[in-house]
Amino acid sequence: MEPSSVGADTDGSSAASEVPVRRPLWSRAWVRVLGSGLLVGALAAVAVPVVVLGPYVRDDLRLDAIVKAVALDWRDFGDARAVQRLEYELDHQSIGPWVEDDDCAMSTQGEERTVRCAWGIGIPVPATEWMVPVTFESVATVDPSGDVR
Repeated sequence: MEPSSVGADTDGSSAASEVPVRRPLWSRAWVRVLGSGLLVGALAAVAVPVVVLGPYVRDDLRLDAIVKAVALDWRDFGDARAVQRLEYELDHQSIGPWVEDDDCAMSTQGEERTVRCAWGIGIPVPATEWMVPVTFESVATVDPSGDVR
């Protein structure tokens, strides 16, 4: 029988005598700072457009539902009721002041009836005199068979 080789590697050296190699402290700190900076930058790149465009996108989504409801009222109850519904919804759905009654129109082409709200805003670029135009449009059309698309 061979003597016990507890604590020895195959080449005969002791595993306990090896010292782990460690990176210098400044190297690990630099990686943490760089990683934190990248994370903050990525979050800012996502958060700033959401905060700036959020109210306008919310209003556009509300207008999508409003034009569909107005188109259904126009189909089911006629012109006067549809105009009344459009004015009511624009006033009571907390739509921002950037959407005015004149931005919405109802039109008929043949047997199709279309309700369209189109509006836009200019978003100022900080530290410049530039404005970035952003436009929105919500459309609902009642086709001759009565379906809304």
